[in-house]
Amino acid sequence: MNKNEFIYLERGFKDLLVLIPGWATDFRIFNDLNVHYNYLLNRFVIPDTFIKDLLDYLQSNHICSIHIMGFSLGGFLAVDFANSYQDLITGTSLIGVRKQYPSRDIKYVKDMLERNKEAYLTGFYRKCFASRIPFEQFKKTILSDYLKIFDLNHLIDSLDFISSCKITLSKLQILRKLTVLHGKKDTIAPINEIESLCKKLKTPPGIYFQEEGHLIDFKKTSTYN
Repeated sequence: MNKNEFIYLERGFKDLLVLIPGWATDFRIFNDLNVHYNYLLNRFVIPDTFIKDLLDYLQSNHICSIHIMGFSLGGFLAVDFANSYQDLITGTSLIGVRKQYPSRDIKYVKDMLERNKEAYLTGFYRKCFASRIPFEQFKKTILSDYLKIFDLNHLIDSLDFISSCKITLSKLQILRKLTVLHGKKDTIAPINEIESLCKKLKTPPGIYFQEEGHLIDFKKTSTYN
């Protein structure tokens, strides 16, 4: 598959929220999100063509206004799309993002994936959660499927893409109605990076969750509506 697939979910609201999952995740990470939007879901991210594919979808369906939300890798894509097509964007929400991933970290992940993909991914998903209980639920419902659907080449290619991604202050300053959602116990994207950028904005956009990790509990985002 070399093209992003989108699913429109009508929920009875006026506005549209585009949901972009992160590396080694798909649209199911947003299952517990309940905000006042219709959703445009991405099956799973093919980062090289994402911006073009999303623009093509919006234009072919005559959609001229969206709020965009990106998790982790999806946050990089949300920022770049919103910077490139500002007239389409009513708001941008970023979850679990960092300024940039160091090249040494990306090389380490590649090496571990090539050694044992299933073992590394299982450990990675465990690190996404700040406590055991949400991981156990993830393990029961999604883990086995994720270990099958994300093949090694796709994971490596996505890491190569991430290596060139960067969120800067100038990119954030352009964004309309920016919201940053971040767990204070995030060990994959430590909060200090994005928090330091947010403090430099005129209106600090951060909503920080004391007991959450990289993948936050979306049931706690009801105040986001």
